[in-house]
Amino acid sequence: MKQRITTFVASGVLALALFGEAMAGRLEDGEAAYQRGDYETAVRLWRLSGDEGNVYAQFNLGLLYSSGQGVPQDYAQALVWFRKAADQGDARAQVYLGGMYRVGWGVPQDDAQAVAWYRKSADQGYAEAQFTLGYTCTPAEACRRTTPRPSSGSVRPPTKGTPARRSTSA
Repeated sequence: MKQRITTFVASGVLALALFGEAMAGRLEDGEAAYQRGDYETAVRLWRLSGDEGNVYAQFNLGLLYSSGQGVPQDYAQALVWFRKAADQGDARAQVYLGGMYRVGWGVPQDDAQAVAWYRKSADQGYAEAQFTLGYTCTPAEACRRTTPRPSSGSVRPPTKGTPARRSTSA
């Protein structure tokens, strides 16, 4: 009986290790595809990892959909992927969600939701969220918008930057 338990546990550990390697491999392969301009491959690989819950892939897909790199620009899809990452606690995705609510990209404009997402990110120590809260909020205003909303002609996608890479530090 002890032999069966040991074999079962060892098999489970091996399966988890192989699954983790496959997820990491797809994420890294997606990064390499993105760097060489093969956005179609990057999207395909990141979608596989994102569907399995990989927060980095989810965030990267949000970036691609928000900017229209490799996919048609689609704020609703960007919102889906950013929310998946944000719901797992990704501070960057929380800031992007806040920005989407603040301006109304893919969602009805909602300052209260924007501030809620900025706060979640800021509470994790994410400097961009802390700056945004400080810039847009004062205690007397209870975090209402203090700057005018841009006109529709001046609205640009949230980013055209490079998708995130996995951090090797904690």
